[in-house]
Amino acid sequence: MRASARSLIPFFFLCASATLAQQQSPNKAPVGTAIQSTQIPPRVSAGEFSSGSGAPGSMRDRFLGAWELVTTEQRLKDGSKRPYRQAGPNGKGYLIYTADGHMCAELMNPDRPVWKDTRSPSDAEKASAIDGLVAYCGRYEIDETNKVIYHYPEVAWSPNYVGTKQARPYKFNGDLLTFSGKVVDEPGVESYSITWRKATPLASKSKEQ
Repeated sequence: MRASARSLIPFFFLCASATLAQQQSPNKAPVGTAIQSTQIPPRVSAGEFSSGSGAPGSMRDRFLGAWELVTTEQRLKDGSKRPYRQAGPNGKGYLIYTADGHMCAELMNPDRPVWKDTRSPSDAEKASAIDGLVAYCGRYEIDETNKVIYHYPEVAWSPNYVGTKQARPYKFNGDLLTFSGKVVDEPGVESYSITWRKATPLASKSKEQ
C-alpha cells in the first residue's frame, strides 16, 4: 500500500500539535535513538529519488507503504526488559514510507488519560499527553550495504529532533520490520528493539469485514 498525501495529514497535524504541547513537558528524545545534528540532504524530485533503486523488488520497494506497531522493547543493563516509556505495554503506532522519499512515524500510549475539557486541558493533562507520544515526519535514505535506514525529521513532537539524522539499523522477517541497536544516551539501558508489521491494505480489510 502506498501512502497518499491525504493519509499523511493526520501525522503532520499531530506533530505540530505535539510540538506546541512540548512546552509543558521536559524535552526528551525517544529512548534508544541518539540525537545527532547533521545537514539534511538536498531535496530531489520524485523521479530522481525513485529511479534505479526504486524498481519493484528492490530494498526501497520493501519499505514502501504503511506499517503498524507490534512491540517496543528496551533491554536494561541488569538483564531486565521493558516497553518504551512513550508507548507503554499496549503501544500503538504507524510508520509510513512514500516512493518520493518521505516518511512519517508515530507512537502513542493508548492508555493516556482523556482530557476533561478538550478545549482547555490542564498543564498536567498536556504533560501526560506529550509523555505518551513520539511523532515526526521528514525524509529518509537507505544504506543497503550497512542495513541502516536514516530518518531526517523536518517536523517533530520535540523541537530538538528537527534537523537531526536518526539511524535505524533494520532487519526484515516476512511481513515484519525490526529496528534495533545499542543505546548510548539513556542511563541503565543497553539496547532497544522496535518491530512493525506491514499494514493490511484498506481494500483487503473491507472485504474481510
